[in-house]
Amino acid sequence: GRTALHIASCEGHYDVVKVLLSRRANIDARDRWGSTAAVDAKYYGNVEVYNLLKARGAKAPKTRKTPMTVGNPKEVPEYELNPLELQVRKVDGISKGTYQVAKWNGTRVSVKISDKDSYSDPERVNAFTHELTLLAKARHPNIVQFVGAVTQNLPMMIVVE
Repeated sequence: GRTALHIASCEGHYDVVKVLLSRRANIDARDRWGSTAAVDAKYYGNVEVYNLLKARGAKAPKTRKTPMTVGNPKEVPEYELNPLELQVRKVDGISKGTYQVAKWNGTRVSVKISDKDSYSDPERVNAFTHELTLLAKARHPNIVQFVGAVTQNLPMMIVVE
């Protein structure tokens, strides 16, 4: 989740960031959207804080944009899951684009992982978006329940019960 360092960085509180770093705050911690304190500081224009974080060794993560990446962190969908919380079982013979068994926060789930080729194909992106929209709206005790999705990081995934 978001840490005190994330908050202080995005709000430009230079002195607070210094104190947190002196107390050994994890400089490269990622929030649920995969963002670090340095990325937040840079995004919100807090150059002084960003330079401090960089000087202390913060890594600038590579941006891996998806076709569904939003420009403003406030626009990230409610259903967005942190991909680091998913433990997908590696199984031979299963191709991308099919559902695989995984664990999310200790719960068994099924995960559909999009393949790399689908990101450049508008039809496949639209199909993914349509499937996501349909699953997010469907609510009934006799159908598989939608848990969430990963749309802001690669690979994109849909997670269901």
